[in-house]
Amino acid sequence: MILANCSSLIPMPKEIFALEQLQGMPGIVETKAVTERKDAKGRTVYGLFCKYYSGGDLGGFLEKNQSKLSLRAKMKIALGILK
Repeated sequence: MILANCSSLIPMPKEIFALEQLQGMPGIVETKAVTERKDAKGRTVYGLFCKYYSGGDLGGFLEKNQSKLSLRAKMKIALGILK
């Protein structure tokens, strides 16, 4: 299995808690590991390892396809986010 790594200097306790609680639900990315480490400058770096999906992220998709999407398609995406 290929994993994707998302790293941040900003703590994500609420996001991580939500992901842990929602594991196995439809539409929720499969989280494999959460990490915390120090970088070369001594800063705490938070990491999230998830199953890799080749389609890219939603932001990139919308940026690339925004003008091509019908109102119906945009509403379907919005409804999926709300679910």
